[in-house]
Amino acid sequence: MVMTEKENQVQRRAVFYLSGYDPRGARHYHELYKEESAKQGELAGYVSEVGPRRLFRKSVVAWDITFKKEGGEKVETEYHFLDYSGVIRKSWRVSELAIYKELLHSYIGIARIWSHLTKAGMFRAALGYSWPIMFASLLPLLLTISLVTIAALTSWAALVLIPASNSGKVLGGVLAFVLIILSGRILDKKLNLYWMLRAISFVGFQKYADIDGAEELWDSFGDAIYDATEDTSYDEVLVVGHSVGSVIGLEVLSRLLEKYPDLVAGRISFVTLGGTIQFPASDPKAQSFHRRLVEFCFQAKIDWVDLGARVDGACFSCVHPFWVMPAQVGEEEAEIPRLFPVKFFESFSAQGYKDLKKDRLKLHFQYLQASELGCGFDYFLYVSGGQRLESHFPKNI
Repeated sequence: MVMTEKENQVQRRAVFYLSGYDPRGARHYHELYKEESAKQGELAGYVSEVGPRRLFRKSVVAWDITFKKEGGEKVETEYHFLDYSGVIRKSWRVSELAIYKELLHSYIGIARIWSHLTKAGMFRAALGYSWPIMFASLLPLLLTISLVTIAALTSWAALVLIPASNSGKVLGGVLAFVLIILSGRILDKKLNLYWMLRAISFVGFQKYADIDGAEELWDSFGDAIYDATEDTSYDEVLVVGHSVGSVIGLEVLSRLLEKYPDLVAGRISFVTLGGTIQFPASDPKAQSFHRRLVEFCFQAKIDWVDLGARVDGACFSCVHPFWVMPAQVGEEEAEIPRLFPVKFFESFSAQGYKDLKKDRLKLHFQYLQASELGCGFDYFLYVSGGQRLESHFPKNI
């Protein structure tokens, strides 16, 4: 059923935002929204007045946004940051040994996924769908192998070439090995390779499920979202999951549907930006997640729009989760998620787009930031403007 222009109008909205695998909390994302919405609005011809942060309830921080556009009505949005940074910090490894242990476990899991895709004859297709993220997932391993090889060769050279006593040669070799390995951490700060590894481990192999208090937190987030659907003053309720937040968002909403079977259809829309749901979807061992995912994709109460840029090496762009799942889910094709490509090249000059693609981390966060030209993809318009999500991403196209 196509909505009328009047039904697409929004005067008041509630947004619930889940960040990616980032231990930075509400303060960072509040400042990010405030600064970037001002830049985008100046270019696109609207004003976003962002109010101060306030504690809405436990682990939920909120701020108000007033959207104004010349010739248009004023729109009020209550923006809620669902803070699970404590869960992230519990999973964050800082020691060198712990990072390499996580590296080993993660690549065992990735090998398991790739083996499944190969046996199912889907590996080449998956590579074609989103080769950037599959290549990016290999970079931490390639960096580690390279560093260890260089460190071993340097240590051997020190032992052979240094004109010193045996103990001096051993000390020189050990120091050379340690310095090369530590240089990898310096390089990682520039390339953010282990951040990618940590994120894959956190959601790809459901590490979050083993963290005390995580499931209770997802339930409390669901309660906050459901309460907003009961408030008839809201014309739209949006749940936004960025990156790893897409997986957590699905966990939250699937629990909400189980707990509140009386949820009115159409009251919630789910938006995933630069999502990573395909990682746990393709893991043969993630059977509990598969069940939730299948049930969610075949339910009719919550719409789901998936947005991703093909050049984003930290997400799967326009890849339906069913395409990579280990088991058949039936002949019927799910209507959600509805897949839309994000074309950042429309929002930047040729040089600006070239520079953007050089910085993988900035590119992955570009969904939440102002563009160079003020056109094309506009996160702030979608979550605070005067039109419902469906008007920007219609169902019948």
